[in-house]
Amino acid sequence: MQDDLELYQYLRSVSCCQICCLRFLNGRADDFLNVDEGLKKRNLTSNEEENPAKKLRENLCVACLGLFDPSRLEALLEQVRNSSDFKAYDCQFFNSSISLPIVLHLRQLSLWLALLERFPARYDRNSPAPDVAVKDALKAMLNRKLEDVLGKPFSVHGVSVNVFFEYGGEEAELGVLKLVKPEVFVNRKANKHCRKEFITRNAFERHFTPTTVCWELFRKHVAVPPAVQDGGLKLEKISFSGPTVFLAGRYNKISRELSQTPWILDGKRKMENSVQEIMAKVVAPYFGVADQSLIFSSSGREDVDVRCLGEGRPFVLEIPYAFKDYLKESAAEEMEQAIDASKLISIKDLQMVERDELVHIKQGEEDKRKFYRALCVIDEP
Repeated sequence: MQDDLELYQYLRSVSCCQICCLRFLNGRADDFLNVDEGLKKRNLTSNEEENPAKKLRENLCVACLGLFDPSRLEALLEQVRNSSDFKAYDCQFFNSSISLPIVLHLRQLSLWLALLERFPARYDRNSPAPDVAVKDALKAMLNRKLEDVLGKPFSVHGVSVNVFFEYGGEEAELGVLKLVKPEVFVNRKANKHCRKEFITRNAFERHFTPTTVCWELFRKHVAVPPAVQDGGLKLEKISFSGPTVFLAGRYNKISRELSQTPWILDGKRKMENSVQEIMAKVVAPYFGVADQSLIFSSSGREDVDVRCLGEGRPFVLEIPYAFKDYLKESAAEEMEQAIDASKLISIKDLQMVERDELVHIKQGEEDKRKFYRALCVIDEP
């Protein structure tokens, strides 16, 4: 506990917020959501808590650049709750995606090196990062708060709340990396495959770690620990994207003049319709997407002039960016009836499935039994 106290006091002395302190103390979501309790169970208290009258305005956190500021998070939640774009989705679940500036990785590395020097008995340069990642901590907090605000549970299968942050001083702070490891940036402009970013997140994580940088050179060009800044992160935008939904079932092809997928050669249609298009026109409106966006796959295929009867052929419809993440049984029955009404195909057992179940469709192509029946006509017996 004494070691934790020394670490906590040091982090506070270099202007780390309490949540970032808990990140370096391996905190969990409950700790980040209730900082006071997270500190108390580690027997850590701050001078501000003991003497509220003497509490001073804190500097901007050097680790997260104000990302965990309560007022910032509340404003974000309010924006999501009141968004007309979000209300357009009829989903039972939500997911979240967060994009953070790369400069936070640089500041994490700077703090990491500071801790290696300050607490050599506790940290080793060959060990993994000593803190819970900023993004992981934010997602743990944000998902809990969004569940309360939206009244929906978190699930990877729900509508995605995409949050983007930016930092005005990122270019200036990252620019010194060319002085720390110039070889990483050699001929970058001449390489047509390089992105517009000064450095990608993957490149930073590969080239800038305690074991891959020269400490003396890093200290010469980068403040260790990170310097306090006046301006912090800003919320750039919030967007929403629907989940990818998978519908599976079995179809029978009744017509002998119907391709399985759109048959187009040299820009000209060879068939007026297809199994895929008949299904898509019925299914797509329910999920609020264009029928052309659906992706059809099946366990094998039959020729245009061949019918598919019996138990039917297994198929899957992949529906990207859907505006619903569920399928009512009554809606599935209505879809089956509408498709049957085409008199060209018939489907049954329509249901939602998970992505990992799609493997059964491909397995069916190799492991199955087929029954063929043909009528042969000859001129003479």
